[in-house]
Amino acid sequence: MSNPYSTPSFDSFNQPSMGPGGPSQNLAPGLVNQVRVFAILSIVQGVLEVLMGLFYIGMGFIFPQMMIAAQQNQRNNAPGMEPEQLATFMLILYASFGGATLIAGGLHIFAGIRNYNFEGRVLGFIALGTGLLAVPTCYCMFTGLALGVYGLIVLVNSQVALAFEMRNRGEPVDGILAKFSPYQQQQPYPPR
Repeated sequence: MSNPYSTPSFDSFNQPSMGPGGPSQNLAPGLVNQVRVFAILSIVQGVLEVLMGLFYIGMGFIFPQMMIAAQQNQRNNAPGMEPEQLATFMLILYASFGGATLIAGGLHIFAGIRNYNFEGRVLGFIALGTGLLAVPTCYCMFTGLALGVYGLIVLVNSQVALAFEMRNRGEPVDGILAKFSPYQQQQPYPPR
C-alpha cells in the first residue's frame, strides 16, 4: 500500500495511466509547459516593439521639422548638410527603424498567438529571427535578445516539436497538455 501523502514520484513518465477518457500515455514533459510562457512573452515583446515602431515613425516626421526650425533660428548655420537634406535623411532613418520594428513586433504578436495554441512552430522561429530587426532601436534590444535565446531553447526541444506535431494532426490543446503533464493521474485507491 502506498502513502497518499508522500511526495509524487516522477521516475516513470512513460507508464500508462488511467485518465477520464480511458488509458493514455503520459510523455516526458520536456519544455512543453514553457511553450505558453514563451508565447505570452512573445506577445508582450511584440506589443512593446509595435509601440516603439510607431514612436520612431512619428519621430521621423516631427524631429526633422524641429531641426529645420532650430537651424533657421540660428544666425550662423553650421557647415554640413542643408536643413532640407538633413530632414530627409532623418525621415528615412527614423522611418526605416520604425518600419523594421513594426514588422518584428507584428510577427512576434502573430507568432505568439499561434504558438499559444501549439501552432506555427516555424513561424515562431521566423519571429525570433526578425526580432533582430528591432535591435538597432536599442529600446527592445535586451528583451529581444533574451526572448530569442529563451525561445530557441523552448522551440528546439524535441518534446515541444512532438507537441506541435500532435497539434498539426488534430489533437486538442488540452489533450496535449495532459499528455505532457509531469503530474500523472493515478488510479483511485480502493475503498477500505
